Amino acid sequence: MTDTELLKTSYDRLDEVLAKEWSQRAADVPYTGPYQALIMASLVEKETGVPQERGQIAGVFIRRMAIGMLLQTDPTVIYGLGDRYSGKLTRAHLKEPTPYNTYVIAGLPPTPIAMVGREAIHAALNPVAGNSLYFVARGDGSHVFSDDLDAHNNAVREFQLKRRADYRSSPAPVTAPETSQAPAADSQAPQSEAAQSEASQSRAPESQAEQDQAPIPAASPDTAPEVLPPVQPQESAPDPAPASAPEPEANTPQSPQ
Repeated sequence: MTDTELLKTSYDRLDEVLAKEWSQRAADVPYTGPYQALIMASLVEKETGVPQERGQIAGVFIRRMAIGMLLQTDPTVIYGLGDRYSGKLTRAHLKEPTPYNTYVIAGLPPTPIAMVGREAIHAALNPVAGNSLYFVARGDGSHVFSDDLDAHNNAVREFQLKRRADYRSSPAPVTAPETSQAPAADSQAPQSEAAQSEASQSRAPESQAEQDQAPIPAASPDTAPEVLPPVQPQESAPDPAPASAPEPEANTPQSPQ
């Protein structure tokens, strides 16, 4: 089989599965057609590796769309950055306008952002009912779901600002049982550079420039969109605001991946 034949076979299979799942979709899903469902399935596919969470993730996103909230899902930001993404997502990236950045655009991105499986398509078309609007990574590949912002912020403090030493964004791989006992020295491997980097992410930057470039903790969808400070009435025309006015730290989004 040639590369082209393999791709054609994969495409035909995806089209077949999508059509079947679309015909069995829940009555109240908001999509205008199967392609929108495929886009949502790609977000679900990228947000969780835990099978039982797929429907919950889809439910969060659909409830956000229903009330006009931004989806604020980090995989769309990463996809929009393309080759410029180096493995660290910063607050500056969340503010950067791209066609895919769901911290900036309303609703779904224009195309899927990943290949999807049947399970993600099924979840997108049969979301789990509930009230949750937020979720944050626990550090073991699973997520904590919250109905309101206060509960979500508490979960962020517990699981992101106090990250576990063995933090991971996807479930640990299942390995075959060992046939022989590993040397004792293997269990004392030094902490990797990546783990050391993650452990230092909770330190606050010292300046606005450092803040914009600082890696963000994984928590997506994020806290409420940034709120601008209220404008106070003035008797005369105000002076132009500085080009880089400081932003309120309390409203800085907390984000996954």
